[in-house]
Amino acid sequence: MTGLPSKPPIILAGPVVRRATADRVHVWLATSQDLKLDVEIYKIADPTARSPALSAPISTRGPAQTTPLQLGEKLWIHLFDVVPIDAASGKGKFPIDTILAYDVMEDGGKRRLRELAKLSDLVIEPFPLPTFVLPGPKASARILYASCRKFHGDGDDAMLATEELLKRNAKDPAKRAATLLLTGDQIYADDVADLLAQPINEWATRLIGRAEDLPGVPEPGKISVRGRARYLKDQAKLTLTSSEGHNHLLTFGEFAATYLLAWNPDLWPEPWNRSIRVDPQDKPKGFQPMLSEQITKLNEARRGSGAARRVLANIPTYMIFDDHEVTDDWNLTPEWTKTFHANATGRRIVLNALCAYWAFQAWGNTPQAFDLGSFVNPVTDYCRTGKNEAAAEKALFEFKEWSYVAPTDPPVLMLNTRTRRAATRGALDYRVDLGRTEGYFYPRNTRAPRLLDPDERARLAGLLKSLSGTGTAIVVTPGPVFGVDAIEGAIEAIAAVAGEATTDLESWRPNPLSFVDLMRLLAGAGLSTVAILSGDVHYAFQVAARLTQAGQTIRIGQFTSSALKNMPTGMLGAASVFLGGRVDLRQAWHWWLPSGDEGPVTRIPATATGELTKAKERFRRDPDLIEQITYLAHMSNKQVVLQHSNVGELTVTGGRLTHRHWAQARGQTQGLPQVTLDPGSWPA
Repeated sequence: MTGLPSKPPIILAGPVVRRATADRVHVWLATSQDLKLDVEIYKIADPTARSPALSAPISTRGPAQTTPLQLGEKLWIHLFDVVPIDAASGKGKFPIDTILAYDVMEDGGKRRLRELAKLSDLVIEPFPLPTFVLPGPKASARILYASCRKFHGDGDDAMLATEELLKRNAKDPAKRAATLLLTGDQIYADDVADLLAQPINEWATRLIGRAEDLPGVPEPGKISVRGRARYLKDQAKLTLTSSEGHNHLLTFGEFAATYLLAWNPDLWPEPWNRSIRVDPQDKPKGFQPMLSEQITKLNEARRGSGAARRVLANIPTYMIFDDHEVTDDWNLTPEWTKTFHANATGRRIVLNALCAYWAFQAWGNTPQAFDLGSFVNPVTDYCRTGKNEAAAEKALFEFKEWSYVAPTDPPVLMLNTRTRRAATRGALDYRVDLGRTEGYFYPRNTRAPRLLDPDERARLAGLLKSLSGTGTAIVVTPGPVFGVDAIEGAIEAIAAVAGEATTDLESWRPNPLSFVDLMRLLAGAGLSTVAILSGDVHYAFQVAARLTQAGQTIRIGQFTSSALKNMPTGMLGAASVFLGGRVDLRQAWHWWLPSGDEGPVTRIPATATGELTKAKERFRRDPDLIEQITYLAHMSNKQVVLQHSNVGELTVTGGRLTHRHWAQARGQTQGLPQVTLDPGSWPA
């Protein structure tokens, strides 16, 4: 017995506010029945009232319902496109800088959201319905961002902190957060708790309505708990640096069920079943005490899923994948990618993961980007029937527009650093000692991935060009661009000895051409201020940087929030704290760059005056790029990293960036000291 509800609820997940502007608002929903639904949007007349009243529904263009996509016997995905109209001109606008509410209704109002779901699971009091705000062009941008939510990860669930932040300013449209950015690892497909393995598989079977097979793994649902790692190694040829693939998700239904658990606590098992079937060869010592520890962590995650449901219903949300939505170290190296494409089992796992990513995350990011005939139809047909996988592979594996611009002000460029990587060259050879100082001469024959291939760089240059008139932009990249050098240096040293597959060597620094590529893109866009938001690393930190190239200076604030729920513990946690407290807070580096796409790169610290003189003589020119960095310590003891579960809050006013991390620990939400980066006094 798995302890699951006897039948699925009508609404499996959602509603979730997705891409939203004054011109059109998208709302996402997953249901267990084929329903004819519509969405109405209202203005809240007085948000400060004890019982805020709704206006009449805002006039919109016909039914907002797109054709619901049936992905399984009991799984329909809806994306509503709500477009305002004006009786006189025909072109309307949703009100800005005010609280808007919305309702989901069936068959013209026969049933509404209050009958389809429990409103208390969806609303932020005192409002009668889910709400959101569309900020106007004169308003400050107020953004929340987060990453890395593993159900059985250590620490509190910072989705609770995210909900608390929304509640605090829910009535004030000038202070309420208007955008949520989820920067990667929204689920952990490769690291599934033992106590959730069977419930996920049961939900998959119920929702899809058939047994799903994989090449080389004919009956995934019959594999015992903790028994999947050998299939990954022997059949799928997947290597995981996390070594936690015992219960790796395999089928589309399992990926879909995991998203539903992330966003709906009512689908979780109750009570927990400790009598799970584990093959003796897969059963670790101390298994029952380990299950007791998992229960504590999973109960916290269940609370977090309740918070996630309310959060996603009440703020426009944009998302991007990292690796764990698919598998650990997805497309880590060219060798990894080559092996994957040659292996039918591994290819099918990635196909299933991308089908779920598209249905649950990507479709709402850019609804207009997915062509009905060449993309939507073959993907939904495969999900529903398990057939015609070649057409689904073509649609998903060849799709080139996962990177996109969110229509916020300032705009947000969401970067895909997983599927458009360039080939890397040579073997690992890292550090050159320059006596008292360290210089880094590149390329270091590195096997670390180059995160953007030439075609993706050209596409991003076009997207950035459309933002150039703003002066300020936000860039989301799953891994930080400016990392904590002491920690990243330790990771690089391990990789140099043990190989890149033993560590997550995937930030922008290990292959310096990745960093150079991004800096050239930003410089080419003519931006003066850029906020970079990242996650991935399981600790939070803040960096102010100033880059000068060809007489142009770009001010950059690097803000990293990680993890919502996956706090590092043990030796890893201790090492992060130790190294994070021993960072040189102010650094400057001089770069000499290749003239073309490839070639040697040299980076020398400003303190190495002798080496700088030699470099100028060698290259017969001044440095091409000067990089100045200031790490912004969280505490007075110069500690730059925060390990507790956290969410980041960014406010952008013109070129001024105001940032704060909010930690969730011991059931409390605590704000860390706020930092403000002003163009006139940038700390770098």
